[in-house]
Amino acid sequence: MDALTPFYEVNEALVAMGAEKLNLCMQCGMCAGSCPWRIVNGPFNIRRLIRSAQLGVEGGYESEDVLYG
Repeated sequence: MDALTPFYEVNEALVAMGAEKLNLCMQCGMCAGSCPWRIVNGPFNIRRLIRSAQLGVEGGYESEDVLYG
């Protein structure tokens, strides 16, 4: 597994577009338990998506065909 390098410009862009509370997520799992998309598409992991956005990691789900199954 390759190490990921944070790309904070992506995080800053998301916050600038209205995701001010993005960085408040502490991975408690509340979102995962209530995420309706998880029922439809099992491999989807909202906690991973949020953490990737916090770190500014670009991509990841596109190649796994998770979002558009």
